[in-house]
Amino acid sequence: MLAFIICLIFSRIIIITFLYHRNNVMSIRNKQQNAAQLAHIKYENYIRNSNGMPVVMYSCSLGECANANSELDDDYSYQLIKVGKRFAMKAGEDVLDVVEAHYIAKAELEKLNHTQHLRIYRVRSGSYYPFAIMLNNMEG
Repeated sequence: MLAFIICLIFSRIIIITFLYHRNNVMSIRNKQQNAAQLAHIKYENYIRNSNGMPVVMYSCSLGECANANSELDDDYSYQLIKVGKRFAMKAGEDVLDVVEAHYIAKAELEKLNHTQHLRIYRVRSGSYYPFAIMLNNMEG
């Protein structure tokens, strides 16, 4: 009889623990889904508020070979990814636009004595498309 009571107590503890953890997991999933939805809305708002003009970025001039060596981090695409990651790690600005990302990546490649002639074509002023957004401030 004592063994039955002990088993009953342990089974209730296990059930309560399971329910507690399941509710925590569900809460985390809901927060992640809400954050993803808010991020999507925020990104769409930045696009809507941009000047709507195309921005074209090239890693080299016409007729020029990229000559990228990813082991040396001298690839334009790789540098753009690094720019986005660094932006995500710092506090401050809410959005990094595509033009800013291009010029930061270009400066990094110039430090590496990069031989490509990076190009960007855009209108001279206005609000550009977002390259990365900060999710800390989710008001958008």
